Amino acid sequence: MVFVLTFTSAGAQDRKLDSLRRAVQTEQAAGNRYRTSFSLSHIGFYYNSLKRDDSAFYYYKLSLSPRFKSANDTLNASSLNALGTLLQRKGMLDSAIYYFSDALYLYQQHGKRGNAMAVEINLAMVYKEIGLYEEALDTLLNALDYLERRPPGAYLIIGYNTQGNICLKTRDYQDALVSFNNAVHAARAAGIDAYIAPLLNNKGETFLRLHRYDSALSCLIRAENIKRNARDTKALGKTLNLLGETYMALGDERRATSLLQEALAIHTAADSRIDEIIVLHNLIELQLRQRRYAEAGELLDRAERLARAGRAPDYLRQLLEQRLALYRAMHPNDLTVKIVEELLMVKDSLLNKDKAQSLQALNIQYKTRQNLEQLAKMGQEAIQHQQWINRLIGLAMGVTIVVIVIYLLYRSSQQNKRKAETLFKELNHRVKNNLQILSSVLSLQSQNVKDEDALLAIKSSESRVNAMALIHKKLYRDDNNRTIDMKEYVEELGDFLVHTYGFTTDRLQLRIQCDAVSIDVDKAIPIGLILNELVSNALKYAYDKHPAPALEIRLQEPRAGEVRIDVRDNGVGMGPQKTREGSGSFGLKMVNMLIKELKGKVDVETQAGTAYRIVLPL
Repeated sequence: MVFVLTFTSAGAQDRKLDSLRRAVQTEQAAGNRYRTSFSLSHIGFYYNSLKRDDSAFYYYKLSLSPRFKSANDTLNASSLNALGTLLQRKGMLDSAIYYFSDALYLYQQHGKRGNAMAVEINLAMVYKEIGLYEEALDTLLNALDYLERRPPGAYLIIGYNTQGNICLKTRDYQDALVSFNNAVHAARAAGIDAYIAPLLNNKGETFLRLHRYDSALSCLIRAENIKRNARDTKALGKTLNLLGETYMALGDERRATSLLQEALAIHTAADSRIDEIIVLHNLIELQLRQRRYAEAGELLDRAERLARAGRAPDYLRQLLEQRLALYRAMHPNDLTVKIVEELLMVKDSLLNKDKAQSLQALNIQYKTRQNLEQLAKMGQEAIQHQQWINRLIGLAMGVTIVVIVIYLLYRSSQQNKRKAETLFKELNHRVKNNLQILSSVLSLQSQNVKDEDALLAIKSSESRVNAMALIHKKLYRDDNNRTIDMKEYVEELGDFLVHTYGFTTDRLQLRIQCDAVSIDVDKAIPIGLILNELVSNALKYAYDKHPAPALEIRLQEPRAGEVRIDVRDNGVGMGPQKTREGSGSFGLKMVNMLIKELKGKVDVETQAGTAYRIVLPL
């Protein structure tokens, strides 16, 4: 017996919705589960776009029900992610984590890295809301690792913004400002003005926490004007709450009360529970200051009900602290209150110490990024940019060599095994992060450099760092393996370089042919640098005004113990004398030096472009 889903029309029903409903009936009657589930989820998306959350939730849930669920995991993961987003919006954070986690698992199982990244950002935001800051930061760094290697877009902006919000929660306010500024930079680079007002909002909150009230008001008033002009009422509530809190800090309680009450009305109408709790928390603080204890108690009852229903422990903790402050104000001589306060102070001190230790490794990335950005500001001339970049590259290479030495010692040593393993993993993780940060800093720096020679120097340095970072990333996947899959490596390196130098698949015909060769890391690193220099040289110089540029990369194992590398372009070519002497180029001199150290041979052809043929013993 075939179960057919039926719908009733509501008179002048929207045509698009009627069309989708008919599609569900047709596909379900035909027994096409994929198309049925797809159409149901599409109805959910349609209702979601209209902000009709309950209807959207119903149809997304229906698309995953046993009667209609598709065997296509990617489609199911999309519906699971949408359900998590709807629940997050309603403040039902535990349930949101459940759906996000299922969606992330399905995307990861099928290698959908881009989709997984989007879910990781959603998860990080929920973890942050419930106070799991270490989980939030760890999940977010996975997403940023993917995003920072791609052109700026909405997800990178959201990622930096979430990073800043986590720093706000952990009171790392200077790091929060760095993250929000990164988000603003990414928004402007991507041309997405819609994010500017929310980012001004977050910068305003950060200045507020730093007690820089003039800067806070400047950011928040700009955000308020943008949102009022755009009639973005729901987003306006967050700005009004922060403005109210700022004026409360400045002692203007009349203006603070007006702004907070307007914000509360907006969030209550939108059924935004978390935002409602935040505004209530500020209004309670205002009532306590004015010694209006009865009103404070009523607001506390309301806020606690919302926090318990939404399972938001971090906000519930803040409300319980206010409950204790209210009781202390009403019973100033109660000895029990003093004992409880002392107990909470001791417990909070211990928890903060544990949390600081657990977050220390992750926060290294923030501090490193800040230090590198300060270094970048010191250089004004192109030669100065190149000098500090070369020093950083040398440092990264030195740290990488230390990691490899520690790895070899770890394998040969049987004493203190557990301690050595812990040390290796920690150092390996830090090197991976530092290389990724260095590559990102160079990429960001290149966007601010106008001099073409300096820009090429920075891009060359960026590509060299990336060539080493790719090898390290592949080595880091398996602590017990020291060989690199060159086929996968060469494809990733080629795609990165093509993107770095501004080419697309439409403008450049790229052909990569690699045998399935695994090479020891000691030889993989110099081979990666050789490939990086030859491909970069072609992309920088070979195709000036060329109508149909093409580049071919081959890496083959013609016989056991030997590898042959071919890099051929169809560009303007260069003279034999330049290829032998390197024309003063540091990159070509480094290629010749590395080939010599590997005891290899190189032939160069300069007819119809430039072709390098290199044979290296393994």
